Amino acid sequence: MSSQNSRSSSSQNSRSSRYDAVALLRIPEWEPPEELDIRELDDGVLLFLDVPFDSDQDELLDAVEAAIGDFLYEQDDDRGVFFFPDATEPEGVETYDGVIAAVAEAGKWASLDAPAGVTPEALLGNADALMGQLFEAMGAGSADDIVRAMRDGDQDALKLAQIRMAGALERAVQAPAEDEEPEKPKK
Repeated sequence: MSSQNSRSSSSQNSRSSRYDAVALLRIPEWEPPEELDIRELDDGVLLFLDVPFDSDQDELLDAVEAAIGDFLYEQDDDRGVFFFPDATEPEGVETYDGVIAAVAEAGKWASLDAPAGVTPEALLGNADALMGQLFEAMGAGSADDIVRAMRDGDQDALKLAQIRMAGALERAVQAPAEDEEPEKPKK
């Protein structure tokens, strides 16, 4: 990363009536674009935003996402993104944890929770449906049938599912690719 702090004293003076937010980011394998207003740290980046620090969590995260896109979700801190007012920027501090220690009382965390409406239960439900479709596509029967056979110890049902799945896999391997013409029987 190269240092790209493009702030000027005139831009800070014009914003003296409010404190803008600074996002503390630690995103592995990310090279910030040159147009971003940043200060590089040894193990992270300060991203200076044109959004008031007193904005709500969603507005702050939206501003970061607008600046860096999906890299936001690669933030390497389970707590989320730490924001603090630009007026409290710690001088001479060059590490991610050092910034937090220096301005902890002035800052706030914004959690990077899953999008609204996405719950672990919903994700697991989708996984169950996907597994069911997979078993059925492979000729093994429904996932419910497989689970029931496993629960009841029905070795015959499990063996039948295994044979059906092996046959489906064999047919899939022997089938011509979509872009190939099937072989015509020789006369």
